[in-house]
Amino acid sequence: MICAGYQIKRVVAIQNYLISGSFFLQSLLDGHPQVLSLPNLYCAEFYFFWPQLADLDDASRVKVFIEAHSNWFSEQHVTVCGLGLDRNEMAIVDPERFSDELIKILNSGPPLDRDAFYCAIHIAYALALGRKLPRKDLVLIAPIHSTNSEMAHWFMEGFPDALYLFTIRHPATNFAAGVRHMVNYLFHERFNVIHSAFTQLFLNRAPQIGGHEVFGDRPYREEMRHQCRAVRLEDLHTYPEQVMRAVAEWIGIGWRDELLKSTLDGKIWWNTRPRRSKVPDANRGSPSISGFDPHLPWRELNTKLTRIDRFRLNVIADRKNRAFGYEKREFSPLVRLLRFLVVMVLILLPFQLEREVPLSEKRLENFLLNKYGFFGALSKMIFLMKEYWRVRFCLWKSAVVIKFEPSLEVTPLEFDIADKQLDN
Repeated sequence: MICAGYQIKRVVAIQNYLISGSFFLQSLLDGHPQVLSLPNLYCAEFYFFWPQLADLDDASRVKVFIEAHSNWFSEQHVTVCGLGLDRNEMAIVDPERFSDELIKILNSGPPLDRDAFYCAIHIAYALALGRKLPRKDLVLIAPIHSTNSEMAHWFMEGFPDALYLFTIRHPATNFAAGVRHMVNYLFHERFNVIHSAFTQLFLNRAPQIGGHEVFGDRPYREEMRHQCRAVRLEDLHTYPEQVMRAVAEWIGIGWRDELLKSTLDGKIWWNTRPRRSKVPDANRGSPSISGFDPHLPWRELNTKLTRIDRFRLNVIADRKNRAFGYEKREFSPLVRLLRFLVVMVLILLPFQLEREVPLSEKRLENFLLNKYGFFGALSKMIFLMKEYWRVRFCLWKSAVVIKFEPSLEVTPLEFDIADKQLDN
């Protein structure tokens, strides 16, 4: 696509498998001179917003867009902060400069349709930051992440040849990280986050964000499989240069050392927010780093999951573990059947995280028939039993679906490990 004299040769959508480092991967691509990228989810709702712009003239489009995206421009509404060496910088641009650049683009040719306007705002944002963009071979990074299939359909309609770069993570640690993420964002006050994490991890549904189907570990369509690759978060932290060289080659950009620097808007990005930040921090409780740490993806494996928890999750997710390269061992059909049957019984035992997640007083109050006395105690017991069995049925369904459903998982991206000393 050519937009205002800039050739965008490829669009790459970033997809996440629950909590798998998709923002981190996006931050590693941010500083490359060929890459057009907005911070985190700044443009994730574009296709839902477009109908408000479609019938407006250019000047009105720019005005309405800026007013509706105040978090791009205002310190009061910013949603990406804590950047920079001292963690006191924000991901914002000057609204007047952005407006000027976008109007120049809009005035440079015929009226822009939805998809050309999508490209235009990425170019205008980069120019408003003061970046000097090459005129050709640009790659636009689209933050699809866990969007619903309707928006993904609009995206695929506009960019049918787009590549899809997934980030994946071992299902056991992904579950623990997913629960932490939801608790830190206070989802547990409205949802059963254990059930939500399992549902998204194993059944590709996200109850905590509307219940829509997500495609965290599989292509949207089978015929798109060749356009999809996955990056294991564990590999990204352990073999950063090798993995990023493979990513660069696959999406069609040259190698630059900037691909090993984690930035947004050219400012150092950290995996946690400063304590003074008013914006919720999904990674609260994690070590604060910018860059790579081979131990980070596994940190919660032993602290939040017992051995029985890990065994159950590994057996339930056996097909996914094999598809993603996490499980190399071969078991006979009889052993695999016995493991499966044992886990179907062990599912009855609560997970450690089920005991650690705070009980939502708000959800409990909405359920109680009476707060006091016998009926209050009875209502609370019924509520807890309902939550317990909801998780059990979800796990039984997940185990059966994963065992008998054909393999749909996306193919991991291959890379060369040049230095075998990096192996743990």
